[in-house]
Amino acid sequence: MTSATTQRRLDKLLTERPETAPLATLLEAAIREGSESAWTEAARTARFPVTRDPANPILTGATVTVPAEVADRWVRRVLAMGAKGGPAAASLGPAARSGALDALALLAAAVDGDQARLVAQAEALEADPAVLAVVAAYAAWPLLRALRRQWGATVAPNWAEGFCPVCGDWPALAEHRGLERARRLRCARCGGDWSSPAFTCAFCGETDHAKLVGLVPEGGGEASRADGCESCRGYLKALATLKAWDAEEVALADAGSLELDWAATEAEFERPPGPAVPLGLRLVPA
Repeated sequence: MTSATTQRRLDKLLTERPETAPLATLLEAAIREGSESAWTEAARTARFPVTRDPANPILTGATVTVPAEVADRWVRRVLAMGAKGGPAAASLGPAARSGALDALALLAAAVDGDQARLVAQAEALEADPAVLAVVAAYAAWPLLRALRRQWGATVAPNWAEGFCPVCGDWPALAEHRGLERARRLRCARCGGDWSSPAFTCAFCGETDHAKLVGLVPEGGGEASRADGCESCRGYLKALATLKAWDAEEVALADAGSLELDWAATEAEFERPPGPAVPLGLRLVPA
């Protein structure tokens, strides 16, 4: 089930940016799937290494038990939906019906962003590797969001890294929250929310103001911009908001601000590939 606010954002995204319809469809499905109790129950089974490095995301090295039939049902559904995204995605249709599909292995590879394992899965399924990787990333969201809901409170309050303290992904955007414009970094895939000092590159830690640039699209304003770093050539979208967005809203805000991506890419900045830190998350069948 989606909240009223989230549904309004979805509807607005589809109305104002119809070109995002394939993406929005996957987002909506992932949001709805995330409310299923099976993922919440799976998150509760997480077991962690005896010794945990506080500099690593909390899910590093965790083992999670997931009902195989739940993972298989969901992954096949996502692949079938992804196949409707255009000619380049057509190979996902047969993959959704393939007996060679290992849903848990695909989810684990997507969580780690392990390109070698994703390519191996694509070869086994005779699917396009690049398209499979994109859709598999969305398939991992319900589990990652359930894990964040279950274990996110254990994040150290003084977390100072640029990557998500829960799942290790790079932030999708920065909220400049409230009247005081406190800078909060947000993870789109798990919904992570953590503090970050102003005028600091989340990707490389650059603090030299001369190397940090604000990119505002034509007709835009300071309420939304892309912050680029000339040291690493990465960029992060910065959006003003009065209150924290729900986890589901982060991805929708990201998808609904494509003009900032265009402004950044025109200036030859790019998002770093993610995740920043592979978790080594183990998924075992129930």
